[in-house]
Amino acid sequence: GIWLPTIQMLNVYELPEGRLQPYGVIVDEGSSSVAWYVGVHAKYFTPMDFHRFPFDTQVLDMQFSFEAEIDPAIRRFIPSASSTRFLVKGEGDPLSGWAVSSLEIIPSKQSLQAELDYFVGEFGELSVPQDPKPITGIPGRPGYLGQAERVSFDIYIRIDRFWKYYVLNMIVPI
Repeated sequence: GIWLPTIQMLNVYELPEGRLQPYGVIVDEGSSSVAWYVGVHAKYFTPMDFHRFPFDTQVLDMQFSFEAEIDPAIRRFIPSASSTRFLVKGEGDPLSGWAVSSLEIIPSKQSLQAELDYFVGEFGELSVPQDPKPITGIPGRPGYLGQAERVSFDIYIRIDRFWKYYVLNMIVPI
């Protein structure tokens, strides 16, 4: 059998009902390599900034992670081939008003303790020095929280708005 790891989608808002989810396993007998792919159709949540509308550019983030473990079966993700378009020709999606300008895949590996320290420190209060059992600020602590690592990757998709429609119809009315 082939081991097919479960990859978590961290910032998925919704998986549409009736979505297509193509998948496959590719075996390269010449190199004894095996590749596995899954197509994902989902709605994600990610911050957006509209201060420069209609000349804005957005960077959309899709976050994926392998289950955090003390000795993860997946050691790292290696970004490989990528494309801003697949099976679709043309400038972009005129109905949505956006064109994909770039795509970047950033792998990472972080301990759960470092992840906890970041979120609590950035959006809350870290444990005070007098706390006898602090949950933050102890790198390399024994046990699951200090030793487990999250192996993950983010896909950053940069999109540019088709601004001509807005300039012609809203800013320079006819």
